[in-house]
Amino acid sequence: WMITIPKEVRESLGIKRGMKVKFVRVGEGFLIVPVKPLRDSFGDGGEAMNRVVC
Repeated sequence: WMITIPKEVRESLGIKRGMKVKFVRVGEGFLIVPVKPLRDSFGDGGEAMNRVVC
């Protein structure tokens, strides 16, 4: 699905064109949460991206 998020909301959440967001139901409304790529969790990617962790 594609939706339009108002500019003020996008800017306050740091949402850029092409980014994915998740909608989480909160009471009778929704919380918009930007989904960061997994690669961002590992800094520059380096060795951590090449390891299998069990």
